[in-house]
Amino acid sequence: MSSATYTPAQVVKMTGLSLAAIRNYCDRYAEWFSAGAVPPKGTAREFSARDVDLVHFIRSRTIPPLSLSHDQIEQALRAGEFAEF
Repeated sequence: MSSATYTPAQVVKMTGLSLAAIRNYCDRYAEWFSAGAVPPKGTAREFSARDVDLVHFIRSRTIPPLSLSHDQIEQALRAGEFAEF
């Protein structure tokens, strides 16, 4: 397993999402992200490879053909669907 970490700017490039969208995902789904992705205020975010995969998972559920709501994505996470991603 990789121990590399990524900056928010790197995650933007890797995912094609805006910085604001990534921040929103981290806030909305904080319990599933690493502590580095949801640090205390004033601390820089750093993302693990798993965090980047989680961003991809969330994004893949918000666009067609799935177009799930955030509540539905939360249910999918609770059901363990990310482990199968």
